[in-house]
Amino acid sequence: MRSLPPRLTSAQKSKVTLSLFTTVALFAIFTVAVPPFLPCPALDDAQRRALLEQRLKEESSKRKVVSTNSDIN
Repeated sequence: MRSLPPRLTSAQKSKVTLSLFTTVALFAIFTVAVPPFLPCPALDDAQRRALLEQRLKEESSKRKVVSTNSDIN
């Protein structure tokens, strides 16, 4: 049977807490700072129109289903 490791001292706890806080803070700053340098790819006009038409068709088909169900009741 293995023995349990010794508990952390106050200085060790402080060091772990500071390291964790620093890591989270740097990751948060990195997450906010990166998008201007690596932007999402933009859609050209044809892709944008196709996507808009697809969404409109989906919305109109949902409306038809809802209206037919309400007519039955």
